[in-house]
Amino acid sequence: SSAPFRGLKRDLYEGGHHVPFVIRWPGVTKPGTVSDALISQVDLLATLASAVGFELPPDAAADSHDFLPWLRGQSERPPRTTIVHNTNPKQYAIRHGDWLLVDGKTGTMGEPPEKAWLEKHDVPPDDGQPVELYDLRRDVGQRENVAAAHPDTVAELQSLLKSVRSRGHTAPRLD
Repeated sequence: SSAPFRGLKRDLYEGGHHVPFVIRWPGVTKPGTVSDALISQVDLLATLASAVGFELPPDAAADSHDFLPWLRGQSERPPRTTIVHNTNPKQYAIRHGDWLLVDGKTGTMGEPPEKAWLEKHDVPPDDGQPVELYDLRRDVGQRENVAAAHPDTVAELQSLLKSVRSRGHTAPRLD
């Protein structure tokens, strides 16, 4: 189950991408620490390379962020504030802070689930809008598309997504 998030593994919604990450590293991480920091599985390459002192070639892991300083408590800055979700060449979403923008008609890949499944899991059907925006602070389940109420945020996130895609990478650089 991806509860309380909307969507399944193949979808652009948080249910398709929000996965817990557990670390046990005596002497590095404090036991019992819980964080809502945003990281991506692609960050593991840069982080593990850093942990073992391996310098990646300049053209390797362009999307990977080294979050080792953050793990060690040497940086207050979260590993990332933005991540791009992409499960299909024509479908993109961008998570920036507490905002999730689904840039397309729907964040569901393939055929939408049957009405009975949607009702059983309290998932709203596709609203047919060309873009979806969710405030994850207030609506972690992505039930209310607030794009119409926040046109400036939609424009900002669409611009950021366009910029990231034009560079050919799925992760905006922090530097």
